Amino acid sequence: MYGALNESTMSNYLNGGGSSKKKQVILLVQCREYTKGREVREKTREFIFIADSRKEAEEWLGTIEYLKTKASVDLFINKFGGNVKL
Repeated sequence: MYGALNESTMSNYLNGGGSSKKKQVILLVQCREYTKGREVREKTREFIFIADSRKEAEEWLGTIEYLKTKASVDLFINKFGGNVKL
């Protein structure tokens, strides 16, 4: 099972209330700002993911790192070089 969880569900997992007895990997992703539509919001958000295996967690981390890098490159291009094509 994976996916973003709310605080109540996360507390349930941390207290052993999850349906699975096998070890799960918990990932907490925090961001300081995000975009909604065309508006940049400077507000901290947290996203919690639970992976059923280390391999699945590493796949999520790879995807998250890719998206983080892409967001940084997009921001740079939009700010300084709107006509630059990669």
